[in-house]
Amino acid sequence: MKRLIFMGKHIVPAARILFEGDDRYTPKQYSLWPELEVTLHDDGRYAVWVNLIDDAELLQDTKRDTRGLIAKLTPYVDEIIED
Repeated sequence: MKRLIFMGKHIVPAARILFEGDDRYTPKQYSLWPELEVTLHDDGRYAVWVNLIDDAELLQDTKRDTRGLIAKLTPYVDEIIED
């Protein structure tokens, strides 16, 4: 499993890619998140988390990347952690 970490100015463009057409989250919310994380499983599924100071919140449950979103996120990744 890989954990793709987005920080600072990369959070908003990454969130726009991930949540395009999803009205649960707004750009105003994105800009307040301290860190965004995408957990990428070896079988191609992924989940999306917001990492808070002392906690994490699941924003999108694990699902397959049928729209090729992970490839679109590549320019915005600040850190990759392999677990």
